[in-house]
Amino acid sequence: MAASFLVLDIETVLDPELPISQSAEAERLPAPPHHKVVVIGALLFDQTYQVRRIAVLAEGKDEPGMLQDFAKLLEERRPCLVTFNGRGFDLPVIATRCLRYGVTFRHYYNSRDVRYRFTPEGHLDLMDYIADFGATKSARLDVIAKLCGMPGKVGVEGKDVGPMVHAGRIYLAGMGSLVAAIRENPKLAPVAAALNEERLMLREAGSPPAPAPTVAPPPTVAEEGIQHE
Repeated sequence: MAASFLVLDIETVLDPELPISQSAEAERLPAPPHHKVVVIGALLFDQTYQVRRIAVLAEGKDEPGMLQDFAKLLEERRPCLVTFNGRGFDLPVIATRCLRYGVTFRHYYNSRDVRYRFTPEGHLDLMDYIADFGATKSARLDVIAKLCGMPGKVGVEGKDVGPMVHAGRIYLAGMGSLVAAIRENPKLAPVAAALNEERLMLREAGSPPAPAPTVAPPPTVAEEGIQHE
C-alpha cells in the first residue's frame, strides 16, 4: 500500500509558441504538447486517508518551475496519484511539457504502475476505473461528484481558464470557489479542517499580492473549445 496519496488536477491554456496545424479539427481537444500548464492543484492524504495538505504546487512559479517542483515531489515522496482522466490528459500533458523544458520526469517513466492502465496502484484514474477501463462509456467528473452528494463543478470550468488567465484572475477566482464549496459541504469536513485559507487566498503576511484584473482579449476558437475533466 502506498505511504501517501496525491490527488492531482491541472489547468492549461494553449501554448502560442507551439501552434496547432491548420488541418487539425478546431473543435477537438489539442494533443498534450499544445497545452501550457498554468496551475497544478493537489491534495495530499497519508496512508490512513487523513488530509495532510491542500495547495497549489509551486505557487508563483512559471511553467518550468512548476514542472520541476512536481517532478521532484513525485521522486521524493512516490505517492499514489489520484486523478480524473489523468491518464488521458493531466499526466501526458505534464510529461510532454517536461520534454519541452528538459525537466527530468524520472518517476513517471521508471515506475510501471504510474503508467500501467489496469491497476489502481501507483495511479488511480477514477474516470477510467469507474468506467471499468473502457468497458462502458465514461461519465464527467461533475456527474460523478453530484451522484456522491458533492457540489461538482463550482464557478469555473475548463472553457473559462483561457480568458481568466489573460485577465490575471485564474488563481483567486478558482480558489475562492473551491474554498467556499469545501466549507459548505459536510462530506468535505476532513478537507476543510486541513485548509490554510489565509495562504490559499494570498492573504497571509508576505504572500504575493493578488494580480490586478486586466481586460481580457477575446478567446480564440481553440480556447473556447478546450474543456477537459
